[in-house]
Amino acid sequence: MGRSRSHPGTAVATLLLLCQLHHPLPMLAQRGEKPRPAWKNKELQYADQVYEANIRTVQLYRQDDELSFPYLVLGQGSYLNLEFDMLQAQPEQLFYTIEHCDANWQRSMLIPIEYYSSFLGNPMNDYRSSQNTRTPYIHYQLTIPKEGTAFKVSGNYLLKVYRNGNERDLLLTRRFVVAEEGIRIVPDLVTLPSRGATRGYQTVNFSLYPTRVPMRDPSRELQFQLVQNGRWQGAATPIEPAYQYPDHLEYRFDRKLEYSGGNEFRWFDLRDVSRATNRVASISYTDSCDQVQLLEDKARPQLTYFTEPDFDGAYYIGTRQYPMADVEADYLCTTFSLRLPDSFPAGELYIRGAFSLWQLDPTYRLFRLDDMALLTTKLKQGIYNYEYVLLPPEGSPQTELLEGSFSETGNTYHILVYYRQPTDRYDRLIGLEAVSTSPAVRR
Repeated sequence: MGRSRSHPGTAVATLLLLCQLHHPLPMLAQRGEKPRPAWKNKELQYADQVYEANIRTVQLYRQDDELSFPYLVLGQGSYLNLEFDMLQAQPEQLFYTIEHCDANWQRSMLIPIEYYSSFLGNPMNDYRSSQNTRTPYIHYQLTIPKEGTAFKVSGNYLLKVYRNGNERDLLLTRRFVVAEEGIRIVPDLVTLPSRGATRGYQTVNFSLYPTRVPMRDPSRELQFQLVQNGRWQGAATPIEPAYQYPDHLEYRFDRKLEYSGGNEFRWFDLRDVSRATNRVASISYTDSCDQVQLLEDKARPQLTYFTEPDFDGAYYIGTRQYPMADVEADYLCTTFSLRLPDSFPAGELYIRGAFSLWQLDPTYRLFRLDDMALLTTKLKQGIYNYEYVLLPPEGSPQTELLEGSFSETGNTYHILVYYRQPTDRYDRLIGLEAVSTSPAVRR
């Protein structure tokens, strides 16, 4: 396909207009009314969340592995990287703080001096402007814990980034965990269905071998969280051991250990804008934003399962032309189109993946038009995994109608074991282990 500097085609322009109408700007305050500060409308969520639409490409990962699960181990000296972009030309003064949480992701009883060895509420001074991009942005980066500091206790943690020292003026929150070595976890992932004739489920069984923590009453002292593909679901919960032996506990035959297998994630590659490559139908070029039309997607609930390598829903930022992707990768106006089956039920449609923090974000909501669902949104150059989600007028999000579910699907699970005695003031994370049916396990 030749590279031409023409305006986007009528179809793409129409899609952009529809999406703008679909995501209208907030209504202006009536004349004479004093505008309410935007930060007063932000409610802290103890979840992976962005609070402003211009915050994009939020990544939190271990050291130099963009695809990794964000965790630390007490005393090992490892670190996490936080990276994100603000889609604007000028930087702002941002700050961050870290909050210790209980097993159910609520604020714990500990005060900062009890869980971190330094003052919290520090400015984010590591930022750079984008270089030679049509979409200007400021790229922020943070390493935690910062040099010379350390976490004192294990457990769940919430990282908060906010503006101008005002903790209520939130920009983003991200979960991460700090584990201690108190127990050995031996997983056993069963890919055969365990709900009678129901297909598409995976069971994550495991055994626990205490090493440094006494187990007097495991039914009351332990809680568990299983995280599928980096996506947090529900709260930690107690699980009764199926078998108790003198040296270990076995957990199996419990519905709480069953998960829908889903399907291999859809994907596309935006690293090269000089030509249409994998899963890209066409590219047109403008002075404001390069327009990328992806190949049309279709629902696939009844298709036979076939294996295909993916990132288990994650994404990777990169370009083929420039070495510094963090500031040289551009944002592309990317158009998704989904052909809907006949008599498809009512509800909102979203694309979802690690790039959306697994949230049903209005930025990634599709516009339904007859038997098509359309979305145009800006995405930074890289390789993306995604799936389609239906949110019915009543009920919980559903993926099976659009993606199907198979017990053979490659998924990565992280098993988290929390421990708390009646006299303890916080939930310790005494064990963390990864198990996967994918070719490569994301630790």
